[in-house]
Amino acid sequence: MLSVVQALAGSMLAQFDPSTTPTTPAFQINPIIPLVGGVVFGLISLAVWQNKGGSPLVGFLWGFFLGLIGLLVVAIARPSGTRKVKDVPAAQTAAWQQFAQPQVPSRPCPNCGQGIPADQGMCPSCNQTSEPWRNENGTWITRQDGKDWWLNPQTNAWQMRRISKFCPNCLADMELEAATCPECGVVSNTLA
Repeated sequence: MLSVVQALAGSMLAQFDPSTTPTTPAFQINPIIPLVGGVVFGLISLAVWQNKGGSPLVGFLWGFFLGLIGLLVVAIARPSGTRKVKDVPAAQTAAWQQFAQPQVPSRPCPNCGQGIPADQGMCPSCNQTSEPWRNENGTWITRQDGKDWWLNPQTNAWQMRRISKFCPNCLADMELEAATCPECGVVSNTLA
């Protein structure tokens, strides 16, 4: 019986002998797991940071290297160069856009009569060209029969654009093409 106990004790001691047991730790982490976790946190942080107007690379690096802490930093922080803008009601935004971008009126095509934007020179329906209206300092101007006409927004009527000269003798209005004054008959080719 003593020999059985000695044999059992010897085999138990052999298990704990440092020269006979391998030196691997009991718990080993696969190096792929932290790498995958860093990529996942990096991609989430990238999306959050880019949505705030920041650089995608910076967002990814925060999440990749710091994991959950980096994601929290990205969620709370604001990228430099951006500022918080208070919410503006849609009605105010629409009013500002209407103010900032003047409305382009519609004009009839001289060929087919379809409405076309005033500042376009080709009808989308019949593809015929016509002289477009031009916008000068908020006033719509068109040219007909060699004279400029402007659209009065208050009356919504066309008025002849007065580009005139004055008679040097009597200071009466003269048409630009006129060589003699209609009032006093003086010949003049200069602007007064």
